Amino acid sequence: MKKYLIYSIVLAVILFVGSLITLMIYEVTKLPDSLNRIITEVEEFTNHEFQLDFNKKFTSNLTYETGLDGQSIYESQYFWQGIQLDIEADLVNADVTVQKTDGDHIEVAIETKVPERYRIDFDGRELQIKEKKQVRFWLFGWNNYQKAQVVIKVPTESVDVNLETINGDVMIELSGIDLAASTVNGDVTISHSAFTQANLSVVNGEIFVTDSNVSNVLCLQTVNGSLDVERVKADRFIAETVKGDFLLSDISGRGLSTSTVNGDFSGYNIYLSEIAVEKLNGSFKLVNEDSTYQIQSLKLSGLQKNHEIQANILNISYN
Repeated sequence: MKKYLIYSIVLAVILFVGSLITLMIYEVTKLPDSLNRIITEVEEFTNHEFQLDFNKKFTSNLTYETGLDGQSIYESQYFWQGIQLDIEADLVNADVTVQKTDGDHIEVAIETKVPERYRIDFDGRELQIKEKKQVRFWLFGWNNYQKAQVVIKVPTESVDVNLETINGDVMIELSGIDLAASTVNGDVTISHSAFTQANLSVVNGEIFVTDSNVSNVLCLQTVNGSLDVERVKADRFIAETVKGDFLLSDISGRGLSTSTVNGDFSGYNIYLSEIAVEKLNGSFKLVNEDSTYQIQSLKLSGLQKNHEIQANILNISYN
């Protein structure tokens, strides 16, 4: 009797483990669809399209050297022909830095543990850095491998920059025409830069813009992250946050339009003609040191907490 009982228990354990493994395999097969669903939700907020194709064939075309720490290192130069450039990077689990350089060559450096995941295409005008999109999963969780470091150096200000990364930071110190930078689970940092227009979006991260100039529109969007803008000039600022604060200081231009859910607004030395703040669930503070500068219009909508205003304002309206 005991023998049959033991056999029954063993059989039940085997069936349970088998069912568990089958369920895990089933869930793993759904991972690409799940990630695509998450990214679709991000796109709906940011109005920005992320590319994440798990079925597309991919072949690396880079040759690497091995560093002291085992990292694969790729370094190369691409001749700039004196025409306008387009720089594009579509990456996952990588930090991206774009900087100015002298000379007539574009410089690219990639440091990674997985060199087979990257390729670069350059046709004289457009430089594309791509990464193979793949989900890495182990029996007991995600495989957390070290992020890659991608550095791009550009010899001209006649350049459009379009950067996308997931689980990585974006850092820009460059002058150019159009800038678009987006990341999920990372920060975007712009410093000592100048662009005609810029569009920055982040999910689960923060945006930092300092000591920069945007001649037209600077658009900023975050979900679960704050905005920190200091010493920046733009014709118009457009900013949206969900569960994030605004910290603005020493900015100038024509106008600012902001929308926030569950966030505070703190502004110091905001020298703009028009300011409009909508859906403000948090506090509002505006302090200008120069009392001779007059803001023509301040519109506050949805203000639910105490506010502090120490600035010369011609017209204030509350909705």
